[in-house]
Amino acid sequence: MTFLLTQASCIPPWIWTLCALPFPALLLNARLSGKSALWILCALMPFVAMSAVSECTRSASCRMRELEMASRFSLKSVVLARMGIMGLFHLALLCLLAPLIWLLDGLALFSGGICLLTPYLLTTLLCLECTRRLRGREALYACTGAALMVSGLSIFLQEKLPGLYRQEYALWWAAAVILLLFPVLYEMRRTIHETEELIWS
Repeated sequence: MTFLLTQASCIPPWIWTLCALPFPALLLNARLSGKSALWILCALMPFVAMSAVSECTRSASCRMRELEMASRFSLKSVVLARMGIMGLFHLALLCLLAPLIWLLDGLALFSGGICLLTPYLLTTLLCLECTRRLRGREALYACTGAALMVSGLSIFLQEKLPGLYRQEYALWWAAAVILLLFPVLYEMRRTIHETEELIWS
């Protein structure tokens, strides 16, 4: 627990700020415009996912792997701890946002949750792939580009197919979440496996 708390304190404040960004955006949208709160959140979730991946792979992006491997805890433990901390925080965020969507848009909790998970998982998948193939600032730029692309796709779908977020399409969104979940878990496993290979080498 002390190790997890230490890793949580090492996460930069801008990461937590970016993760909490949907709340003021949601309230501002509800008061100033008549657009769907879900539409705003789906466009913001890619940046939340990008912040998590960039933080979990910060050792590789900043070329700090060798230094962290010389610390008391293994690099694999550090990566797993960061993934767990960010994952639990984002799960709590999702559990708070889904009821707000239900209150503001009248969409069921399950439907709102899976609609938010789809851009989140898609961005996570693209960012994990980028961080495995690129290093340094190039990986951060690629992750930012992936988040912008998924966010733009969410805005495009809302403009061209506004009925796509309705209750009757919930099963299609659930299928998309399931199809994205397995590649994300596979990419996370590969990221951890590469960390183990680096330790042995």
